[in-house]
Amino acid sequence: MAATVLLALVSMAMIWSRFRQRQKINRKLKEINETKSRFFANISHEFRTPLTLLAGPLEIMMAGNREDDRQLLQMMYRNVNRLLLLNNQLMDLSRLESGALKLKLRKGNIVPALKGMALSFDSLAGQREITYKAVFHDEELICFFDEDKLEKIVYNLLSNAFKFTPDKGSIDFEVRRTSRKGGNGSVVESLEIMVTDTGKGIPAEHLPLIFDRFYQADNHLNREFEGTGLGLAITHELVEMHLGAIRVASEPGKSTKFTVTLPLDPKSYPPESFITAEESDDEGCLKENDPMSAHYPPGEKMGVKGTEAAEQENDPEKPVILIVEDNADMRVYIRSALGDDFHFIEAPDGEKGYNKAIEDIPGLIITDLMMPNTDGVQLCEMVKSDERTSHIPVIMLTALATVEHRIRGLETGADDYITKPFHREELKTRCNNLIAQRRMLHEKYRKGLVTEPGEISVTSADERFLKKLLNTLENHISNPELDVDLLIREVGMSRSQLHKKLKALTGLSTTEFVRNYRLKRAATLLRGNYGNVADVCYAVGFNSLSYFTRCFHELYGIAPSGYKTK
Repeated sequence: MAATVLLALVSMAMIWSRFRQRQKINRKLKEINETKSRFFANISHEFRTPLTLLAGPLEIMMAGNREDDRQLLQMMYRNVNRLLLLNNQLMDLSRLESGALKLKLRKGNIVPALKGMALSFDSLAGQREITYKAVFHDEELICFFDEDKLEKIVYNLLSNAFKFTPDKGSIDFEVRRTSRKGGNGSVVESLEIMVTDTGKGIPAEHLPLIFDRFYQADNHLNREFEGTGLGLAITHELVEMHLGAIRVASEPGKSTKFTVTLPLDPKSYPPESFITAEESDDEGCLKENDPMSAHYPPGEKMGVKGTEAAEQENDPEKPVILIVEDNADMRVYIRSALGDDFHFIEAPDGEKGYNKAIEDIPGLIITDLMMPNTDGVQLCEMVKSDERTSHIPVIMLTALATVEHRIRGLETGADDYITKPFHREELKTRCNNLIAQRRMLHEKYRKGLVTEPGEISVTSADERFLKKLLNTLENHISNPELDVDLLIREVGMSRSQLHKKLKALTGLSTTEFVRNYRLKRAATLLRGNYGNVADVCYAVGFNSLSYFTRCFHELYGIAPSGYKTK
């Protein structure tokens, strides 16, 4: 009996163990699937932006506008290289998985090769005012190395450093020979490559995972930097292919240091790794974020026409458009697509975009969905819930074309939604339509056809603002001293914010808005036989009958006495 019970318990324990193992496997499979799903969503976003920046300039050039052809060609050049990079990363990953990517070692002086790789980042450092130092402790270091794979390692590490280092930061690239005693007392020499930056750093919990394929420390829509999660994973595997090691040390908010150690002794490598001078190497792929291709064509510097509303003609009639987009090329393309009919201000992320919207009160906001710090959805929520900016129409741009993302964008109050890659004429038409709708409301208000806040705006924040403003006017309408300063105190805005807000909602300045409100109330009193024209004039806060009569005639096309008797 005891043996039977024991056997049953053992059997149950085995079943339970297999069940737990299956649960663990299922969890692992789910994690892998989620990681791959995030990767493919990100890679889709990575492809859509350069495709937009290729398709758009081609459309402009085919339309026959040759004035900016060189600038557009440079933009296309950079984005062709971005697509090649993404493609090459996927190819490298496939070849690594299949074992088709082999080490091909040649003998030579590695120092000039490394100097050339480091030198190609000088112009980028100069543009961004980054202190960039490349230190080589040896002028000659003869060894066997695979130049193509070494380039990919160095470019990926330096590109990451430049990507995460803010302007006016610092980056150090150092190369030296190291030696240590081996197990049998011999001296083992290695090549050590160090890349140190003063960027945002990597949290300690992410350090063990950053070399995993598809891994990204930030997978949210507002992830701060573009990328696929492949660069460091491929770098790690290429270093291991060299039988070397890669280490990372980081202090969040201060610095990150990558150290690559490669063996110099040819005996460390298997015989099949060495190639003869006659053998060719067909692996000349672009490196991740090669600065010579990701930013400018070799020897060229792109002449962008003012990235911050620069050199714009001071025409107050032109609508102001705020472009919030973290990709500088995309901002340039949007400006070129919309032409000279607008003034432009720009911001590289949602947080800065919101501050610009508060400061400048633009007539329209065009924002990307996926951005660092504050994404497009969060920006839209902030803009639409703030009384100072709630009236501003928002167009959302995104590479995420799913219905769920469209709905999420529209639910935040976005007025329109455009999927990348988009046609420039479509963007221009939608901008013009939204601005035209706002102008129609201005006309209705000027003609006295709009009398309630709800008729002027579709957002609850606008209704709250206008009701507060109208209540203030109603409470002080007979006071001749009612002025802009009193309204500023009541609504809690600066003079310029109140002016721009009212101008956007009604087409009227603050002074005009107050005067028109007094005149509309006067018209109501005249129709209701409140008293004679003088009584009405003083009841609505005018202290000059002649001025009241002139203003009333300008608005209604008839004198107050005639309006009273008609």
